[in-house]
Amino acid sequence: MKRRNFLKIAGLTSFAVNGHAVRPFANTKIARILADCEEVEDRVLVLIQLHGGNDGLNTVIPINQYDAYADLRPVIKIPDKGPAQFIKLDNTLPSADQVGLHPVMTGFKTLYDKGWLNIVQAVGYENLNQSHFKSTDIILSGGDGTQENFNIKSGWMGRALNAMYPQVKGVPLPPDFLYPLGIQIGDPYPSLGFHTETEHQNSINLYGQDPDGFYSLVQTIGGAPLANVPDSEYGDELAYIMGIERAVDQYSVYITQAFNAGSNALTNYPDTGLADQLKTIARLFSGERRM
Repeated sequence: MKRRNFLKIAGLTSFAVNGHAVRPFANTKIARILADCEEVEDRVLVLIQLHGGNDGLNTVIPINQYDAYADLRPVIKIPDKGPAQFIKLDNTLPSADQVGLHPVMTGFKTLYDKGWLNIVQAVGYENLNQSHFKSTDIILSGGDGTQENFNIKSGWMGRALNAMYPQVKGVPLPPDFLYPLGIQIGDPYPSLGFHTETEHQNSINLYGQDPDGFYSLVQTIGGAPLANVPDSEYGDELAYIMGIERAVDQYSVYITQAFNAGSNALTNYPDTGLADQLKTIARLFSGERRM
C-alpha cells in the first residue's frame, strides 16, 4: 500500500457511524484495510517525542524566503555563505520548495539522501493559544484546534490500536496477546497518545527500568489473586485489576526474554538519554524478531 493512499484513507477522509463523526484511526474499516496490506505486516512504528523548545526556522531554513528570514534575524540567522552556511537539502526540488538544514545536521542530510527521512513543514492547528502543553495534547489526541476537537480525551495511537484490535478493552490480556500492543520508554507519565476512549492504555511504560530486570521488578508487587470474586460492580473492578496484574506479569517475562535475546548492531551510541532509549528499543525489537 502506498503511503499516499494510506494518508488519504487514515488522515484525510471523514467517516460517519450512525450519524456521528468518527475521528481518524477510530474505525474498524481502516483496520480491515491495513490487515489486507502485506507491505505493513510485521512492522514496528517508533515515535520519538522531543520535549522542549526548538527554533524551527533555524533548523529548516526557508531558502526561497531567505532575504526576509535574514532581515528578521540579523543576529541569529544561519548564513548562506561561508563555513557555517546551511546545508542545501535537495537541489532537485523546485526553487519554491528549496530548504536548508542547520549545518550540524549532516546526519539528517545523509538519511534524506538515502530516502529514509522526510520533513513536514508548517505543522500546526487553528486558533493557536500559545500553550506548549496544550499543543502537545492536541498532537497526541489527533485534534485540529477547532472547538469540537480541542479537548479530546483519548489519543490517536490508542484509538488506532482499538480499531485494529477491537476485542481488546484496556490492557490486552494473555493468552491472546503474549506481548503488549505498545511500549512507552523515557517518560514517567503515561502518554495521552495511548489513551483509549475508556481512559485505559494499550501500552506498557518502561520508564526508569532496565527491560532486562523488568520481570524481577514486577515480582515485587501484587499478591495472590482472589479465589472468589464477588458478583458485583466492585467484583468487576477487582477482576479488572487482577487481569492487569496477570497481563503485566506475562509481559514482563516476554519483555525480559526479548531484551536478553536481542543485541545492538550499532556500538557507538552517544552518551545521552535519547540514545539510551533508542538503544533499548533497538535491542528489544531485534530480540523479539529472534524469538
